[in-house]
Amino acid sequence: MLLWFVLAQTGSSTALIVLKNPRSGSSWFVQLLNSVPSVFVTEEILTSKSQIHKNLTLVEAHLLRALEVPMTRFGRSHVPRSASSKKPTKWDVVGFTLSPKRAIGIDLGRLSRRAKVVVYERTNKIKQAIAYYRGRRLRKKCGYNNIREECRLAPKVRVDIGQLETFLVESMAKDRALGAVQLAEYYRVTYEDLIADANATCGAVFRYLGVPHLEMTGDARFYSKATPDDLRSVVSNFDELEAWLHRRAPCLLPHLRETRPGVVQPTPCYDDFLPDIDARMKEARSWKTARTGDSPRHHRRRQGGGRQKKNKQKKMAMGA
Repeated sequence: MLLWFVLAQTGSSTALIVLKNPRSGSSWFVQLLNSVPSVFVTEEILTSKSQIHKNLTLVEAHLLRALEVPMTRFGRSHVPRSASSKKPTKWDVVGFTLSPKRAIGIDLGRLSRRAKVVVYERTNKIKQAIAYYRGRRLRKKCGYNNIREECRLAPKVRVDIGQLETFLVESMAKDRALGAVQLAEYYRVTYEDLIADANATCGAVFRYLGVPHLEMTGDARFYSKATPDDLRSVVSNFDELEAWLHRRAPCLLPHLRETRPGVVQPTPCYDDFLPDIDARMKEARSWKTARTGDSPRHHRRRQGGGRQKKNKQKKMAMGA
């Protein structure tokens, strides 16, 4: 899972974009950033309700504005609205988080030309896939992706291996697609780094952002994981999952067996799933669009032009 920070100096503040994939621990990271009074990061500034394919001009205008002043989510009405409950004397950091699947057709290069980049990833792919699996189960049961007091899952779940493989391939495909974006400079942070030492990790990020004087405050520094690190206490068919990985992708076995928090895994094992990842990326038009930098409307315009050319040639042939 990748999460990219794109930042740029806007006046006296630093503009920040967080590009992230699902189930990466990004909500906690936003809490850490927003615990600083002079930092404002809008979580998920674009959602499924934003309908970004229908008016990319308004979306990009909203995103550019959100790099200058605190903004709310871009909703169904497409009306940008400034918002902030904080009242600092000045903003040190202003920005938002953005999922890659919501950024299709958006000119990220336009933003990154005046930006630095921080890449954030969750290196344990099995724990990320299981978090994704549990999130889907939770959404089906409760209507939302994250655990709340009024609705929870059972401590143990039986994991459907086929569904887990689908989530694993989906996650890896998103990582590879996002990693293919050409950006000149970046700073890397992992979810596991935060688990091991949130204070030190965020301190390094703030130094990179050019605001080394900032410090986290409040309870955001303390994190309670929803899923225990020992997956035997979470997955009722752990042995079945272990046997499947032994056949399918042995290099992921350390990801499954790791019980210590904050341990960075050395490899995502993309090669074992490469044919499936490539197939997933090819069948998803959104990734093709993201790689070429074209929006769906550009594709429609080209297709229309092609039809007009064919009709003109047909008329000329009939006239002959």
